[in-house]
Amino acid sequence: MKLTAAEIKQLRPLSRVARELTEIAPYMSAGMISSLFYIAITPNCTMQEMAKALGYSQPTISRYIHDPGDMGRMKNASKRAKGLRLVSISGNSHNLREKLVELSPAGVSFMNGLCKHLP
Repeated sequence: MKLTAAEIKQLRPLSRVARELTEIAPYMSAGMISSLFYIAITPNCTMQEMAKALGYSQPTISRYIHDPGDMGRMKNASKRAKGLRLVSISGNSHNLREKLVELSPAGVSFMNGLCKHLP
């Protein structure tokens, strides 16, 4: 069974987006990518909201956020130590135990660039 020409046409833009993501962060897992897209469509979400919506544990969400965030979780690995700076993490003034997550200006720019590949 083969894909139809229409299905192939629909997949081409997604292929370009996947290639772009692979170029900027070749180590990014599917979970990190889905977390990044969730942050883009749900600004100022909490890590707990993300975990519930995406079906991941809270520690997993924390890992997925810190690589595209400012620090990167592997401080001794030079590429990850800088982080991708696509995500900003801040405290929640209403609940000090919660962290709010949103795209940084670089993250917004990156997502705008990905959107150019879509119809």
